[in-house]
Amino acid sequence: MKNRPWYCYTLDFLGIAALVGAAASLAGAYWLNGTAGEAGMLGAFQYCLGGAVAALLAARTCEVTHVLRHHQPTPTPLGSNLDNVENLPRRDDLPRAA
Repeated sequence: MKNRPWYCYTLDFLGIAALVGAAASLAGAYWLNGTAGEAGMLGAFQYCLGGAVAALLAARTCEVTHVLRHHQPTPTPLGSNLDNVENLPRRDDLPRAA
């Protein structure tokens, strides 16, 4: 998307950094399997993954609100609304094959 605000990029960067932290803490929990440090690593994984999801969700929400605020609908010309049945061509107006 073009012309995104700077805070969307910042939230994306924080979300990706939290995902990297979640992957690192999960790898640490796997490496410390069966020791006392495993519980701490799994707790860090929980917080990092939750933070990543929250940051990325906030970035998408900010983008949607930015688009909704700055969207200016273009007016449609009269007679171009094809939802109206009266504007559609009738059967006897269409050319016929020989």
